[in-house]
Amino acid sequence: MVTDTTPWLDIDEIAMQKQFLLTMMTSMIAGFGLMFVLVAIAYTRDIASIMRTPTLIWQYVCGIPVNSSMTVPLLLSIGSLYLLGAGVTWWWTQRIR
Repeated sequence: MVTDTTPWLDIDEIAMQKQFLLTMMTSMIAGFGLMFVLVAIAYTRDIASIMRTPTLIWQYVCGIPVNSSMTVPLLLSIGSLYLLGAGVTWWWTQRIR
């Protein structure tokens, strides 16, 4: 005689697990974004370079070669995208509650 020993999860437990995973995912994405931004700021050590970042990013997107390093603008772009993704994920988790 075979008995089923698989524990049954009710709908509330599944919803709680899903909410926990979405919260963890949002936290990780936001953490990655903050780390990229902080590394970019620590890398430059120059406020003037940080202020030129939007211009450098726009030149990169348009395919215009730049004389300076693209490290800082790329780090800031990736960090901003991560933070935007975290915001969208957080908004989505609040919406599905």
